[in-house]
Amino acid sequence: MDVKSLNEKFGINGRISIEEGQGGLPVVYLKGNYSTASVCLLGAHVMSWCPAGGQDVLWMSDKSLFTVGKAIRGGIPVCWPWFSKHPENESFPMHGFARIMMWELANVSAEAEDTVAVFELESSEESMKMFPGKFRLRLTVRAGKELSVQLKTVNTGDEAFTITQALHTYYNVGDITKVTIEGFDGLCCLDKVNNGVLKVRHDPFIIDCNVDEVYGDAPGAAVIHDAALDRDINIGKEGSASAVVWNPWIEKSISMADFPDEGYKTMLCVETANVAEDKRTIQPGMEHSMTLKVRVR
Repeated sequence: MDVKSLNEKFGINGRISIEEGQGGLPVVYLKGNYSTASVCLLGAHVMSWCPAGGQDVLWMSDKSLFTVGKAIRGGIPVCWPWFSKHPENESFPMHGFARIMMWELANVSAEAEDTVAVFELESSEESMKMFPGKFRLRLTVRAGKELSVQLKTVNTGDEAFTITQALHTYYNVGDITKVTIEGFDGLCCLDKVNNGVLKVRHDPFIIDCNVDEVYGDAPGAAVIHDAALDRDINIGKEGSASAVVWNPWIEKSISMADFPDEGYKTMLCVETANVAEDKRTIQPGMEHSMTLKVRVR
């Protein structure tokens, strides 16, 4: 469906519109009294969430690709049905295929405080080549005083399947050297930078090097204290007992073609996930929902 047809079906005057974005890809814009947001149909990828009168909470790379089959860098990529490399076939796409496929816009609504858009992706011949499960994904984006992103997986087949997944959120910060992270003190993590050793994270949690830490048991909320922008980003979640914290720092930033050389200075990923011990098995006819909730103060 083209942009004109999408607007005729889903556009709500002054609140929800669909426009052609970079690479000719359709982008859904949500506008309300409290915030605005934008979501690209490639990957159902949330690219922006900006509270009224404030700066965008999400970070986007100005070198990002906007091509079907390639991941958008920044915002909130949907990593599904596996996180990181495929456990058996490294030729399959990193972080799964949901983030590099076109989704359908299924529904929209404009409520008193929130604007809402719902996106869907279903199993296909293409997906079955990489993941045998039959599924329906539904991503619900709700923009208001907070940003809520819910990823629901429904098993529409006759056999159980197991997934790992993440809402790989890139947060926009003023100066990474002036950021502290709250919510991980005393928790055990897998340090992927240092050969996957297990370690216990202790406060103060600051970023001063390449960090890639996977927390298999981190069910609580987290807070990014951003001194440079004088704001706290509060990260709540449901249906998730694991998390990932990532910043590529200098050398890795330079090595990534779709990442600015100095992009690490203004971004931080704190990811809501079902990974490691928190992987989820979904029985036929059953579903699992994982929800990210972001608020700024």
